[in-house]
Amino acid sequence: MMGRTHMGIGAVGAVAATPLLLHKTWEPMRSLLDHRWGVLPHLLVLQAVFVVASVMGSLFPDLDEPHALASQEVERFLAVPVFLMMVGSVFLLRLETSLAAWGGVLVMTLAFRTAKNLSRRIGLGVLSVVLAYLAWTHVLPVVSASAIILWCVGAMWSAHRTFTHSLLGLLLLGTGLLTIPWHTTSVDPLLHRVVVGWMVGYVLHLIADAVAGGIPVFWPIWKKRWGVRFVTTGGAWDDLLGGIALFGFLALALI
Repeated sequence: MMGRTHMGIGAVGAVAATPLLLHKTWEPMRSLLDHRWGVLPHLLVLQAVFVVASVMGSLFPDLDEPHALASQEVERFLAVPVFLMMVGSVFLLRLETSLAAWGGVLVMTLAFRTAKNLSRRIGLGVLSVVLAYLAWTHVLPVVSASAIILWCVGAMWSAHRTFTHSLLGLLLLGTGLLTIPWHTTSVDPLLHRVVVGWMVGYVLHLIADAVAGGIPVFWPIWKKRWGVRFVTTGGAWDDLLGGIALFGFLALALI
């Protein structure tokens, strides 16, 4: 399915999953306005964070596809810091008066912006290095960091709709996120919602792709795709489902 359809499904899924996974009632805007004004911002933030996390999680499996929406966002995010690092290097090397140096910065920045597959791998590689450092300094448990790093490596080098759309990919990411001791932080409720929302979106993505051609559940042991082709990616049913999901989210969130 298209990224926008996954996002709509992730948003409405967050609302539906709130009572099941968070053991709290989703409060639409009409009910929220009945609360005291001092409590309202806190409730809005908690619900908004859960929805945003689910939407982002619904795009995450497609990081194995260089042309997917999630990969494009990684590229946009990384272009700025890469450009700043290159400019900083010019000044550190005292080449600020060199037209060749500035030309190299321009050429490399433009090349980076168009090399979507490269930027995606750089982003996941940087994330892996950061996680390894956090595990080395005992900020994160080794099990948590290792599982997420393995997921990143798999997403960097696997073909589309293989590793990240398999039970193995789901278990690695779930193990990594759910074994982090969020309760040791002062913002436990917020981080807990981020993790749960992210996994809700991820699972919903796999379910959605299962009805849009199937997914290799048991990859790499068994590469057969399980599912049906009820929806063609980019087709009319894809757009219709995305619209229904968005309308459903707005209805549940506001009324």
